[in-house]
Amino acid sequence: MQKVTAQTSDSRHIIDAEMVSQNELRRISDNADAIRAKGMELTDSWEGVMFALLPEKMENVALILGFIPEVSSKIHHEIKSLAYAKIQSLKGSESLATMHNMDISLLALRGVTDFDHALSHVNDTNLEAILDDNQDIFQKIRTAFSSYETQMNFRPETASAVLKSLGANISPELLYKICTKYHTTSVIDLENRKGVSTEFIRCVTLTLGTTIC
Repeated sequence: MQKVTAQTSDSRHIIDAEMVSQNELRRISDNADAIRAKGMELTDSWEGVMFALLPEKMENVALILGFIPEVSSKIHHEIKSLAYAKIQSLKGSESLATMHNMDISLLALRGVTDFDHALSHVNDTNLEAILDDNQDIFQKIRTAFSSYETQMNFRPETASAVLKSLGANISPELLYKICTKYHTTSVIDLENRKGVSTEFIRCVTLTLGTTIC
């Protein structure tokens, strides 16, 4: 796995996932305002689409990324406790954790606080090389996602905007070009509308997050 020093003011405080203890879980609530704000920004970047984050998916992703079980099983509760979104039904309403805050919360646990520039070390010139060097974790992350995430596609411009929200400067053209290289899918229709799968976007952001040190 290729590690890259993050171009952020807090890079010297960043620890590897396996070093995160239960004591670090408070970092999510400690950074609550910043995580909520970035979650709202990412919701806009995803064109307003909200994805519910289930506890088992959050735990599975965290375990894949190297967080210990005692931490992985509690991350969803910490995110849900931020109360930045609610699900409503005839039974009433309750706080909802969404996938938009998954990346940010995992980074916060490792000591990242500058979410605007978390992936500022990534651009068109090195994205493909970084993904190539980290295919083992990329493919493991893929196993955490459901079939609908392989079938739901967003414009490459949306994928670019999501990455931009985390500080990476990646062109839509490059994202569309490399999507199928990593066993993920892209689409194109008769009028040349293009898309890349939700699975691809999620795997890219989570994989890039592991390269921050």
